[in-house]
Amino acid sequence: MKMIRGAKIPNPEVLKEEYEIKETTIYANVDADKIEKILKDFITMNEEMFLVIEFPCNLNEEKKFINELNQEEKEWLEKGFVTKKHKNIYYKDNLTKKDALDIITSYGDILINDGYCYFGFGNRKFDEVSKTKYNMMIAYSKENISEYENIFIKNNIKKVDVLHTAWDQFTKEKPGECDITSEAHNIINKLLDDGMYLAATIEDK
Repeated sequence: MKMIRGAKIPNPEVLKEEYEIKETTIYANVDADKIEKILKDFITMNEEMFLVIEFPCNLNEEKKFINELNQEEKEWLEKGFVTKKHKNIYYKDNLTKKDALDIITSYGDILINDGYCYFGFGNRKFDEVSKTKYNMMIAYSKENISEYENIFIKNNIKKVDVLHTAWDQFTKEKPGECDITSEAHNIINKLLDDGMYLAATIEDK
């Protein structure tokens, strides 16, 4: 399975394209070249949507939370090291099918391949399909998850009882690596200029 450019794991050859269903949610390992296709398949099933992006705070943004830190954490932050991380959650509402497809066409490659970026699309019922870290995708539907399971079946991704993800490989000696890109920052700024808004900033646990 091909990894996104912004993520590295100890044994990528072990990771397989598979998915499991837990109640109303699908969790899937997806090849880097199929992530865009799965997002587009979801988009084509819907008419009115929203875009959601979760992206890490930069150093200046982290300094806004300095009062929440203990003395040691404050000293590390002043040296440029973040010990307690936060992330921004952005939304862009009232998207048509064309709007959503235009976002994928213009920005999909960079957002998909950024190691830290979580992004996806939801509909008026708050069904959602998103790309997260390390090639994992998540699909959620409160009413009918089988509707979106068909997307993964159509893209030749195998269902399993227990999904083994990149996180199962990580140890203290062999952690995963994620890269963040300036291009992704630039895209977020462009989308903010085009009506996307910051909905919340939360601790990234």
